Amino acid sequence: MATPGPTFWQQIEANERARHAEDRRAAEAFIAKRFVPLLARVNVKHVVDVTRGDTNNWSVGEIVCNHAKMLRASCVVMAPHGRGRVKEFFVGSVCNHCLHRCEAPLVLVRPERVDADGKAKETSAVKSTAEEATQTVGDARGAEAKGERDEGDGGKAAGVSA
Repeated sequence: MATPGPTFWQQIEANERARHAEDRRAAEAFIAKRFVPLLARVNVKHVVDVTRGDTNNWSVGEIVCNHAKMLRASCVVMAPHGRGRVKEFFVGSVCNHCLHRCEAPLVLVRPERVDADGKAKETSAVKSTAEEATQTVGDARGAEAKGERDEGDGGKAAGVSA
């Protein structure tokens, strides 16, 4: 049986690069459609950066923290999967890793819960939508501009790394 030649492997590699580029474009388009208008509405400076990391050698949390440090991000905005405490204990959590190790402030946005009809459920007295988190980031930025920085929570929140 013959082994595949170099052109076979070059084609496989070219296909992988094309797939990665398409994935990146799709992710950037999703973020631009869903979050950029919210950030622009409250006048928050932001950076959208979609990065592909090597998860064979690094955990996703380490990749996020290192990339936020490299970008010198003012804050990192993340959403947890909501798997539950027991599964999080055994599997781990990217949000938990970033919460304890990321040098930039972390904004966690809890996703809305939706019932079978597609209507948003009331989860608690605390609202937890992306729009509310965006408002929080905008408020923090406004407070920073006025010199009212709260040292307890890490302070400024004017950039987003996604």
